[in-house]
Amino acid sequence: MILLFVIGASISCGEAPQVFQGIVVKYDASSKMLVARNEKPQNNELIFSLRDGDIGAEPAVGDSVRISYRDRNGDLVAIRLMNLSQQTELKNK
Repeated sequence: MILLFVIGASISCGEAPQVFQGIVVKYDASSKMLVARNEKPQNNELIFSLRDGDIGAEPAVGDSVRISYRDRNGDLVAIRLMNLSQQTELKNK
């Protein structure tokens, strides 16, 4: 019985979200699509769908962001976006 619960719980939780941190290159508010450049050395750009995600402060080009997301068959779907630039600006006021 306990084994069935553990198996059921692990299946329902699914894969843990991945985390990305980078700089916003482009953001289209109407389509909720965001392009960000990775802060890691390769500096690759990734495209995220923010359609169903929890967004803190609205992102703008140049903002530093942290995104938790899941890869859904090649589409990077954001779960949550934290705008680190906005948080820093609010702290300093």
